Amino acid sequence: MKNKRKNNSKLTKTYWVAIYIFIMSVSVNQINAQQTILKEKLIEKINAINIDPKIKISDTTYYNLRKEAWSLKEDSLYAELTFQQIEKNKGHIDVSLATTILGDLLREDYDYLKKHPKLLLLCYLNLGRYYLSQYNISKASLGLSKYYFEQYFQILKSIPLNTRELVLHNEHRLNYLEKTQNDSLFHYLDLYNRPQREKNSILARWYRSKKNHEKELFYAKKNNNQHELLIAYKNNFKHAKVDSLFPLVLGNFKNRNSFDEHILYFNMGERFAFDGSYNKAEELYLKALNYFEKEKKSYQINECLEAIINIKLKNRDINGFKSYNTKLNNYVQNQHEEQLVVIKEYLNFVKSVSKLEIKTQKKADKLEQKQVLDEVKYQKTITSAGIGFFLVFTIFIFFYFQSINERNFLEYKNEKLKVDVLRSKFKPHFTFNVLSVINYFIAKEDLENASLTLTKMANLLRLTLDNLNKNLVSYESEYKICEHYMYLEFLRFSDKFDFKFEALNDSRIKEWKIPPGIIEPFLENSVNHAFKDVETKGMITLKQHIEGNSLVISVRDNGVGIDTEKLFSKSSYGLKITQDVVEATSKLYKIPIGFEIKTDNGTVVKLTIPLLK
Repeated sequence: MKNKRKNNSKLTKTYWVAIYIFIMSVSVNQINAQQTILKEKLIEKINAINIDPKIKISDTTYYNLRKEAWSLKEDSLYAELTFQQIEKNKGHIDVSLATTILGDLLREDYDYLKKHPKLLLLCYLNLGRYYLSQYNISKASLGLSKYYFEQYFQILKSIPLNTRELVLHNEHRLNYLEKTQNDSLFHYLDLYNRPQREKNSILARWYRSKKNHEKELFYAKKNNNQHELLIAYKNNFKHAKVDSLFPLVLGNFKNRNSFDEHILYFNMGERFAFDGSYNKAEELYLKALNYFEKEKKSYQINECLEAIINIKLKNRDINGFKSYNTKLNNYVQNQHEEQLVVIKEYLNFVKSVSKLEIKTQKKADKLEQKQVLDEVKYQKTITSAGIGFFLVFTIFIFFYFQSINERNFLEYKNEKLKVDVLRSKFKPHFTFNVLSVINYFIAKEDLENASLTLTKMANLLRLTLDNLNKNLVSYESEYKICEHYMYLEFLRFSDKFDFKFEALNDSRIKEWKIPPGIIEPFLENSVNHAFKDVETKGMITLKQHIEGNSLVISVRDNGVGIDTEKLFSKSSYGLKITQDVVEATSKLYKIPIGFEIKTDNGTVVKLTIPLLK
């Protein structure tokens, strides 16, 4: 009877399990079917807008389609739509679109970047060119441009390019070096083996930007480009030559190249302004200005407006001076507002890091739950084995599972420490203090400092996120994180301390593998505690050298010293994490990491990290 009941109970359980599996299968199939239908409808919409290539589709339409593709997790369609939009806009991707795409990629799915590097490449290139195209470019704009081009050049190393793409990207590098007046231009001109005529043209522009007009004229003559020759003659005050070339150059450009035609008008305006023929000069400036305003060429608009204002001043035309000066100020204000939009996009990106931290924490919590269940499972296995097998075999099983358990625990601890490292680097008070500094600069309309601070914060976030999923990272990447962190702290405490990092020149040191987040807590400790109640300005230094088969890293300050007994208290959260990182890494790689802290006219921290593989 009992056996019959047991059999009935088993059949009932089996029945309900089968029903559950059936329901789940139907649900999954329905979800997949619904996903397929939505994808097919989206593809129909995309095909519909591509039927007539002559019809210009609005950017808003593309935005809505990209948003729909993103919600369906169809990243390939998202990329395809983006490239279609760029193609419809004749290869142009404006700063707003580039910023939006980067925001999507970086905020929503960081790993997405690895799947579509050419899309990311295009965003970085155009953002770099945008900041480089500013009139009277500031140090902040140069810094942002350099940051984006560095990302652009880094991606270029990792993707295959055909011959046409390679030539195009080489041109972008040469243009960047020329615009930033970087002496590496001469090296790359030889390396890329560009045609001699192109080299002469680039060198003529180079020496023009350096105000060396004799050499500008030398290379312009060798290039034999009539327009560049005219400009070079103008800069060398050979106006008779300029006047003789003008009708020839104008005939070449008329109805063929409108942009260069109006650049010519502007240069001739400068030639007449130098001779005091202000009315003739103003006529040419206005002709150029009307065209550049129509084509939205911001750099040339600024040039024309400043030239016209100068003419109005020399003619003592006060009303004209006020009118064009107001127009210039309004135009500059619009440019500043456009830059502020880009800055606000990055502020949104900074805020979204907290979302990533929450996701990472949830992942760590799941790992912790799994760890507890695994430990119970292993204990049951060991107990069962002790009852059922011989003593010797039981001991073998015990040590076997103990080894696995220890390894899993260390790997779990490593994962959890990554979350703690992220928390220690981006504690709310630090993040909000930096955002307050940025907002303070924005309120003062100090775009240069706002952009510079934002660039440092963005670099700190990016490098930290890059290192988050790695057990070991290069010393160079941690060195850069510490540099950005100290700069941001220095903005707040510049009256309390200076900092100095020993130059990182040794390639072997740069590539040395260390646990992520192991250095910055000691710098933070010096910033927060070393100079309390100290009247003189302090100094924090970071040095590194190779000693035997180990990398020795030292952090020193000349502050009040440290109580080593209270060093790893609950208040020193970052230092406690670092101690855990050192212990976990030493056990995981079965090789000890040296860790020494002492007081010597301040505090000295010494880390000795052996070769870890």
